[in-house]
Amino acid sequence: MQLIPAIDLMDGKVVQAHNGMREKYRPLKTTLFPEAHPSRVVERILSIFDFNILYCADLNAIGDNSNNLNAIHKINNRFPELEIWLDSGIKKYSELTAPDKSITTVIGTETLTENIISTPNTDYILSLDFKGNTLIGHNVLTQISNWPSRTIVLALDRVGSHLGPDLAQLSKIRTCYRGRLYAGGGIRGADDLNELAKIGIEGVLIANTIYNGLIDQSLISKYAGTG
Repeated sequence: MQLIPAIDLMDGKVVQAHNGMREKYRPLKTTLFPEAHPSRVVERILSIFDFNILYCADLNAIGDNSNNLNAIHKINNRFPELEIWLDSGIKKYSELTAPDKSITTVIGTETLTENIISTPNTDYILSLDFKGNTLIGHNVLTQISNWPSRTIVLALDRVGSHLGPDLAQLSKIRTCYRGRLYAGGGIRGADDLNELAKIGIEGVLIANTIYNGLIDQSLISKYAGTG
């Protein structure tokens, strides 16, 4: 199972999630991460463990309020070895174009407004955006046969919380989806990672777990760089 650092970008800075309530997100500042400059945050995470995928949510673009492409391109140029998974609020498949070779587009149901296309013109990752048991945005749950080979189950209301992952929801989706499945939202530490591995999750998105120093060397040795 792979550990995938996740950063939320808002107004050019990395912000720290708070129970999925974006109006309460503030620029990142913890003991380990004293500043919210995106490239420096990525550099600091790399000093903690060696990873090769970075998930970025452009919250401005997702909310139709400008974007953070300048910061994202700077990360991409400075760390060309990283594959960036980018959610920039795509609404229609016509907006899906082949990005830079090291950037993979994430299409979230939160902003998607149409049914899944089974053969899009470029590779992408689907994000199933949940609040509680409710899928936010366009309902694609009846189109599993058209899902891409990589899918994230993102519990938006658990992002930046200490609630743990939604194991029941993840287990349900795991039983009917044969692609690579990733989990995001509420990951607290070793116990959660072990439970997710047991149900066949290929990777997890983690943010506050890193910012607050909850990832220790034993977890890094066990999970980082695998998948």
